[in-house]
Amino acid sequence: MVTKIPQQISAGDLGGLLQASQALWDEASFKGVLKRFAALLYERLEVKACGFIAYKSNTECSPPEIKMAPGKLKVPGVPALGLGELQEVRELLTKNPAARSACGEGFTVITVAGQCFGATFVGDCDHRGTFVVWPQPKPLAATEQVVLDFLTRQVQAEAGWFRRLDQTQAMLYQDDLTGLYNYRYFELSIEAELRRSERFLTTFCLL
Repeated sequence: MVTKIPQQISAGDLGGLLQASQALWDEASFKGVLKRFAALLYERLEVKACGFIAYKSNTECSPPEIKMAPGKLKVPGVPALGLGELQEVRELLTKNPAARSACGEGFTVITVAGQCFGATFVGDCDHRGTFVVWPQPKPLAATEQVVLDFLTRQVQAEAGWFRRLDQTQAMLYQDDLTGLYNYRYFELSIEAELRRSERFLTTFCLL
């Protein structure tokens, strides 16, 4: 990974990085962040295609049970990575914990069947998240490495923010002991159903 900004990176490149970072943080959802990141790869680094692999881990099993499947996320204007290529990358990541771990720190380059792919992991490595994968046929220039490393770490940081937000919401609306929704959530749900009923001129009932 790149830890030092090369001297040849220009002020214009830095300005572009800041704009790209702002675009990522402007997104209001986890899926929106993934789509924006794929679009930035396509626009700024001329990545030819991009794919997603959904990841889920059950740490209660021994050894932990890993479930990975090609993601169904579509990004307008960005070609999708071929299903066969995604499956090959999925198999490697499923069997190789070191490769999965490397994806969680910025980005890494992996080789599958003689082809090189860039990959990064966005989410919680102990539970669930998404691998973003793209073809990486040639070595990156120093400036390109900085751009890619910066963007992937921004995406990972924002994913962490969304995860903490979900945890906070769960604490607000769920009982700590039982995990059931509490009265505060009940009030919000009633308000939402009342608005829905008024909008569509329908009725609802409480059981």
